[in-house]
Amino acid sequence: MALCQLDNDYAVGTCGAVTPACEVCLQDVQDIDYFATDLPHLRGELRIRGPSTFKSYFGNESETSKALDPDGWFHTGDICSVDERGRFRLIDRLKDFRKLSHGEYISPERIEKFTSGITPGSLPITSIVAFIGVDPESFTDLASKVTGDAVDRGNIDSLLKALENRNAVKVAIEVLGKVVKESKSNFYGRVRLVKLMLDPLTL
Repeated sequence: MALCQLDNDYAVGTCGAVTPACEVCLQDVQDIDYFATDLPHLRGELRIRGPSTFKSYFGNESETSKALDPDGWFHTGDICSVDERGRFRLIDRLKDFRKLSHGEYISPERIEKFTSGITPGSLPITSIVAFIGVDPESFTDLASKVTGDAVDRGNIDSLLKALENRNAVKVAIEVLGKVVKESKSNFYGRVRLVKLMLDPLTL
């Protein structure tokens, strides 16, 4: 165990501080703009060294060499931030990032966490597309305002027409843009196209 939350620490969403038995450091991940010098909170890949760190993967030298470097540091693959009290917070996973055709990295999983409806597309223009299932009860008032037409929540044709309205789509993109920006996603992780639907996607 490398991190532990103290009994009197009631902060939500942290892994706690470093235990006395381990060394911990953050390694810069330049491709996705995480640096151990970031402010106000340091960020980077969490690496651990100490007696509690495992020695090897049984019978798998290849994976062991990837996870443990010659200096004994275990590369966790977890992207963490450290607050002013030395508490670590998991904010990303290295394996979640995808490299786009123009060389930039994005994390679809991270963006989905903030928008709950995004998937990376494989179109000629590489960008993020969001499919949003709207709630008719809450959508009609907004749609009536931005489209300039009275949208009847009990009329399917009226709702479907509003879902295709450019102004309604524009508002959705703007709202998602603000949310994704707050998540500190890079430029290529922002939503470029939105498809509004009456029913949410199911898997």
